[in-house]
Amino acid sequence: MNFAKRMLALMLAVMMVFALTGCSDTLADDTDVVATYDDLSMNGILYTRFLLDAYTLADTYKDDPAADVLDTTVEGIPAAEWIQNTAYADVERYFTCLEKFEKSDMEFTDEDQTYVDDYAANMLEQYSFLYGPFGIDLQSLKDYYSYNIKSMALFDYYYGKGGEKEVPEEEIKAKLADTYNLTKVMIFDKALPTTDADGNLVEPSAEEVAAAEAKARSYYDRAVAGEDFEQLIIEWESDLFAGQDIGHTHEEEGSHDLITQIGGSSVPVAYSSVMDAAPFGEPQFIEDSDVYYVATRYDIAEDQVQLESYRSTILLALRSEDFRVMTEEWMQEVDVTFNDAVIEKYSPEWIAKAMNKLGLTNNMAQ
Repeated sequence: MNFAKRMLALMLAVMMVFALTGCSDTLADDTDVVATYDDLSMNGILYTRFLLDAYTLADTYKDDPAADVLDTTVEGIPAAEWIQNTAYADVERYFTCLEKFEKSDMEFTDEDQTYVDDYAANMLEQYSFLYGPFGIDLQSLKDYYSYNIKSMALFDYYYGKGGEKEVPEEEIKAKLADTYNLTKVMIFDKALPTTDADGNLVEPSAEEVAAAEAKARSYYDRAVAGEDFEQLIIEWESDLFAGQDIGHTHEEEGSHDLITQIGGSSVPVAYSSVMDAAPFGEPQFIEDSDVYYVATRYDIAEDQVQLESYRSTILLALRSEDFRVMTEEWMQEVDVTFNDAVIEKYSPEWIAKAMNKLGLTNNMAQ
């Protein structure tokens, strides 16, 4: 599996929420020593958190999307074996990255710790339906997210600004421009359907639709004539939300920016098919089934706010495979001891049984 795809999947995964409890017959135990390396060790609770990652990835990328996880394969490997191998590799990577971080000149700051503490507490509360049945506690999540921060710090240490393998700025900009689109848009309803006294749907008249188009075209014509598009949006919003408290002061930089993935499905095809390739700075008039769009495309690679906002994501897309190769080379020098007698308790089957009861297995990604 492409490592960038895998890392981004973990970063962006959204898990379904079901209010079910009592779903695991056996809880993970922090007194279980699952693996050791030098003076470092991993307990059963933290290992369970990594095992859940492996299980989630297997459910996302299984070869038969319709099958239950353990009834199919992942990359041609029986899913249970793939999950176990992935979890083992992640444990080795965990020890490796912690050692590399400690031997570097990087620091895990008080600010980092505060972030981890707050984030872990939030995740434990948000996903208590999932973590509770497995016995995953606050400390294990703090350890897990501390490791994530240190791992990403190592990535940035090599590939970020000033790093040994620093990625050229132009390469980052080119990838950003190939991946994301930056537009600003005004949307005009052609005319909303209404109902008559008997509750029957009444379609808008041709005159109402023509009036809506005329209004949209008036904004478009003003944009083409050179009026500031941002100011036109403010005027359009003021008219659209007249008399309503929309809680928007227009003072935030980029407050009207619409960021979409090129070729993605987050916006209607009528919009993306035009705006993904529209010339920069040239207003576009687009008709869809129910609305008119007046929009302008901007060069996202030259927008410093967006460039910095997406820098880490773009760096991962560009170099995560390279980082994987490097970490696997490091891992060859790390002799991790797995406690086979203990680790049998933490099996993919154990995870699957609990996930089935939770209602979170089978096509989690859909």
